[in-house]
Amino acid sequence: MTTFNISNEEYFKIKNKILPFMIEVSDYFKIFMSDLRYYHYIFYCERVLGVTYVLAPSSFNDLDGFTKKSDYGTGVYINNTNSYNRIHFTYAHEIIHVVFHKNNSTFASIGKGVYSDESKLEELEANIGASLLMANDSIIEELLERKYTFVEMCNTLEMSRKALHTRLINYVQYDLEFSNNVAKNIVYQFRYGINLNLFEIYEESKIRLFIKELIDNTSF
Repeated sequence: MTTFNISNEEYFKIKNKILPFMIEVSDYFKIFMSDLRYYHYIFYCERVLGVTYVLAPSSFNDLDGFTKKSDYGTGVYINNTNSYNRIHFTYAHEIIHVVFHKNNSTFASIGKGVYSDESKLEELEANIGASLLMANDSIIEELLERKYTFVEMCNTLEMSRKALHTRLINYVQYDLEFSNNVAKNIVYQFRYGINLNLFEIYEESKIRLFIKELIDNTSF
């Protein structure tokens, strides 16, 4: 998963677009948001949306998966020669295409693909959306409060190190309101055990943002 440094407005536009779907799946399974995992979305799309999944090797090295949407149904192909955690992310990525992108289209997830401008926007949305499906804010905050290490988070969420690294950068940058460079540094040090101050940064930031919200909502 590529790291994207987009504007706050662009990020939260995508996030707010994905959130109702996450809530819908949470309600369907009658579980808390923090209990949502990638496989809940797979089952939901299969049972409710009628999506058909095919797992098979690919003759194209860079092809992770693709989605085919038509009037006759929706199929998702997943390259099963990748690592399990990469396959999990590909599922989530393709599910964003299934739910949010136009019918009668094919969406291919290619490691080093060249995309049109429209496809670039859809792939950006699919990547950010997939990271949110894999690790929503509720579970990230729960794991930070429990002081899970980076590796423990990967194991709990069944995410690759690369995907979790990017997700945490996005969380620190956009949700905790740090610059991109500072967010990258915080997450890098957390990942490699150089400095575990992400726990303290999270706690201090939540207090700071709570006070800010109180001030913003107070009439003088």
